[in-house]
Amino acid sequence: VGGVGGGARRPPGRCTAAGRRATSAPRAPGDLAAQALFSEPLLFFFFNPRGQLAKAQAGAVREFEAGGMADTAAVPVRASKRARRQASKLRFAEEEVASRDEERELMQALKISRRMAESVASGADKNFDALVAAPVFHLTEEEFALGPAAYAASIRDKAEQYGICRIVPPASWKPPTERPPETRKLETKFQEINAMSEGHFFGEGKLYTASEYEAMAKAFEKTWDESHARSSGGRLAADGSGLCEPLGDAERARAFERWFWDVVDTEAETLNVEYANDLNTASAFPKSGEYSTHPWNLNNIPHHETSLLRFMGEQVPGIDAPWVYLGMRFSTFCWHTEDNWMYSINYNHTGAPKLWYGVPGSAAPLLERAMKEAIPSLFEADPALLHKLVTLMPPTRLKSFGVPVVTTRQRAGEFIITFPRSYHAGFNEGFNMCEAVNFAPVDWLPWGGESRTEYQKISRPSFLRFEDMLFHYAAFLKNTSPNGIDSHVGDLMGAQLRNVLREETLGREAACRDGTVRSRRVRGAHLGADSVCVKCKTPLCMSAIVASESLKIGAGGHKVRMTCVQHGAALKVPPAERTMLYTHDLGELGKATAGFLGEIKRDGPEKGRTLDNLKAGVSHSFRVGWRARSAAWVARARAALERGAGNVRELCEAAEEFEWGGADMQTVRNLVAQLNARKAGHIHPGALPVPMARPRP
Repeated sequence: VGGVGGGARRPPGRCTAAGRRATSAPRAPGDLAAQALFSEPLLFFFFNPRGQLAKAQAGAVREFEAGGMADTAAVPVRASKRARRQASKLRFAEEEVASRDEERELMQALKISRRMAESVASGADKNFDALVAAPVFHLTEEEFALGPAAYAASIRDKAEQYGICRIVPPASWKPPTERPPETRKLETKFQEINAMSEGHFFGEGKLYTASEYEAMAKAFEKTWDESHARSSGGRLAADGSGLCEPLGDAERARAFERWFWDVVDTEAETLNVEYANDLNTASAFPKSGEYSTHPWNLNNIPHHETSLLRFMGEQVPGIDAPWVYLGMRFSTFCWHTEDNWMYSINYNHTGAPKLWYGVPGSAAPLLERAMKEAIPSLFEADPALLHKLVTLMPPTRLKSFGVPVVTTRQRAGEFIITFPRSYHAGFNEGFNMCEAVNFAPVDWLPWGGESRTEYQKISRPSFLRFEDMLFHYAAFLKNTSPNGIDSHVGDLMGAQLRNVLREETLGREAACRDGTVRSRRVRGAHLGADSVCVKCKTPLCMSAIVASESLKIGAGGHKVRMTCVQHGAALKVPPAERTMLYTHDLGELGKATAGFLGEIKRDGPEKGRTLDNLKAGVSHSFRVGWRARSAAWVARARAALERGAGNVRELCEAAEEFEWGGADMQTVRNLVAQLNARKAGHIHPGALPVPMARPRP
């Protein structure tokens, strides 16, 4: 794989001064500045020297006011007078529309650039001391014994508003570190730090053993210290250890920070590093002994009794199984949130500190808007850019856009907890080995439900089968709470169960209304591990739309293309030729939801209102015409059973329009069971569908 940005890859660990990028053919100064403003805002904001910022802005304004961007193309000479008049009118109309669009884009660019100019002039864009420090908690033995999920819940009111926090364990916490075996070569990602604001994917780096990577990383540190000692305000120590004599630990860290973001922001130098991140290797925590079962051992966190990840049904590395990270100086992780906006916990096993920046989940839309305003061309080309972990913007610049950014420095032996939907980014100050995993306590549920909706809007793939996990956990709580379900947990769960039931009801009803009248029940807990909507990439749990013909093809071993019930049109076949698949009818889902809500510990009146609210929330979805057709079908089916005549197959196919429905369609399902029994040669009145499978604890 070539280097980031498409050029020839430079060797990692090389850090040399470099000139700015070459520009295109010469243009008039005003035209160049205006073009930079509304066509290439990225170049304007990030790669213009500071001294040229105000000059370019002023030139763009003068050029715009002078009409320098007007089109001067002439109408062909040979055209008739009428043709010239018509062409002239059309051209001027098009120019007027284009001019308005250009003016709007230019004014937006000027607004942002003025803000950037003010930030540069005031020095705010480099004032890292103005960033708020994330909260730090020094735990006692008693607090540490609670475990990460319980302790995070106890400090949530204090810490969530910052997005991230740092946890310092008690002095007794000294787990041994198990490095990756030397027999294994570790993959690395090639990072071109000076191009990190351009949104390019990382290239593939070299393969290293853990000791080879450490040697490379420390050699890079020595070279960098020698070449940057003077410019960083320090001098070489007599023992050759680099910047240490004139700078204390905090000052040294601040020097790294300023230099790093200067490279990202201005491309003052070319900087290439390699990051051994997301390593699906064995955890560095002990596998035996007293620390193997400790609640802060990252292997145990996703499977703790308070974690919903126990009910995922499959293991996902990095989510419910830790990932290991080997870092070197300036290796970085870009702005991102965790998958499905989960909590995460990161532990620095050994080595140099990791510098973190965080934005609270409540301010996530602010960060997203700021990034899109500052570099619109990148987001127009790829609206999901922020979800790909390849874009950096200085935290001080985000702060100038009104985004609340905090920072903290994680040393060896310390934890970082990130809260739901918290954006975070940062870099390593030197060689270190860290480890991270996600966790999802019950207070994450509102965030998980919202992330499911947002992911669907932007067609972002997700590993999480949210509905499946939700109903599995509901069944587990109901079966293991003989004295009733805690009201706090019950309210959080109940809200999500009702949302899922409402969405399933509306989605299935809409598909039926649009003409998808065929349906088929799928026996099993879900539709299959690889079932994903081809349109919005949502994992399909309880229902799906397929082309009816593909069901015959799929029986031969071919993968069947599916959509969610909202996006059946993406299959490119008429509605009458589609089939709805479902694992449970709405009657079963409603019964399971109502049964869960009925087990919540409440006073009598509140309990009744909860169930009434559920009924009112979904009953509006069923249309009068659909119910009338089902009543007509019931009359035909009963007549056929009484007379012992009628086309059973035709009746059963017609019933597919109704079988997936709620409790009011139970008569239809019972009659279908009787018709099928008669067809098989024996009558079994009132046969019921297979109930929902109970989840494994």
